[in-house]
Amino acid sequence: MTVSARRRAANSFGLAGQWIQFVMAAWLAFTEGGYLWSSIYLLAVAAPSVVPFRRIRALGLAGPGGLIFLAAISDPSLPQIISAGVFVGIGTAASARPLAWSSGLTGGPGWAGALGAAACVVLPSVVGIRGSLAVAAGLLTLAVFAGESHDRRGGLSPVILPAALALAAVAGLRVLEPGFGGGLLRAPAIFALAWAIGTHLGWRAAPAADARAVLAAPFAAAMAMAGLGVVRGPGLVFLYGFLGACCGLVGGSSTAAPGEELPASRRFLFVGLAAGALWANAPFDYQTLIWGSAGVVLAGGFVTSLLSRRAPVPEVLPVTANTQETREPEPISTPLVSDEDPTRQAVQLLLDATRQANAIRGAALEEFRRSNAASAIPLAGESAKTIEDLLARLAEIRQRLRGSSLSEG
Repeated sequence: MTVSARRRAANSFGLAGQWIQFVMAAWLAFTEGGYLWSSIYLLAVAAPSVVPFRRIRALGLAGPGGLIFLAAISDPSLPQIISAGVFVGIGTAASARPLAWSSGLTGGPGWAGALGAAACVVLPSVVGIRGSLAVAAGLLTLAVFAGESHDRRGGLSPVILPAALALAAVAGLRVLEPGFGGGLLRAPAIFALAWAIGTHLGWRAAPAADARAVLAAPFAAAMAMAGLGVVRGPGLVFLYGFLGACCGLVGGSSTAAPGEELPASRRFLFVGLAAGALWANAPFDYQTLIWGSAGVVLAGGFVTSLLSRRAPVPEVLPVTANTQETREPEPISTPLVSDEDPTRQAVQLLLDATRQANAIRGAALEEFRRSNAASAIPLAGESAKTIEDLLARLAEIRQRLRGSSLSEG
């Protein structure tokens, strides 16, 4: 097995184990102490990721150790659940593994994470909850020994940060998942699977997404949140997955190259996660929690729209050809919309800037092709002349050799 194949396998083991841990451990904490205990456990897991951790393979074994400790306790107390969560969080941070709780904002789950969530639908009925935790610990151990190494995306733009922070608060509400389905473990596993699939699709599409789609994602997420407070039945799962896709589309955007360490802007999103977890424990009914979160997402979307309107447009240098001809780029036209509609104006400005950049890039490529073609012609002529001179010299040397051989005879 090649190094790249082994690394992919290790990353798949780590992501699958991480999602099995998320569903099973959160469920176990919920059954022991309700939403408060599941919130405290998930915050304990997420807390070490806020602190920059070095890649230490041996320290990654703290994750499976915490799960084995949690599975071995028959009646865990709150301090024991917190201790297990801290150990799992240390192992996760040391392995630079994306958290399942903040999936779509601080990292993408990939298809392996979705498979781990899907396994939680049937795994508890086969080996039980604690047996499932042992399976997750085994997968995490394999990932550590196989050398998992997850790639991180760069930091978030300050323009998109308010929307990402609001969506992080929505992700914090995922502590409510164990309560879905009326006490059946299969229901939260299905909701986790929908979130994993949605965030993976949004995270993968984010780098090539149009700016209009990124700006519209918070408003679409707010509509999905409103639907979660009204819709009943299987349609909730699709709305949940769509909400995860919106989080992945915004959180998957970055302004820098991938790095080994979690960027500070993404570590800041844990503030939103903690706020969402605390809001989930507020003494309100489900509709109030959902509608309040939808309002927060709308506010984050509006702030991001206003910031994108005020963001300076980068200057573009003119394109110069070999003929010393300079083509000045056409000025970006101001959108013909009123000042009363800032969101539409910001979207139109980004669209015009994108079109102008594409036009300049096309002109530059065309000039580059022309210059290469022009330079290739004289080079071909010089090569042909050189070959003719060599042939002439060879013919002259051959005639001299013939003359010398006749004179000796």
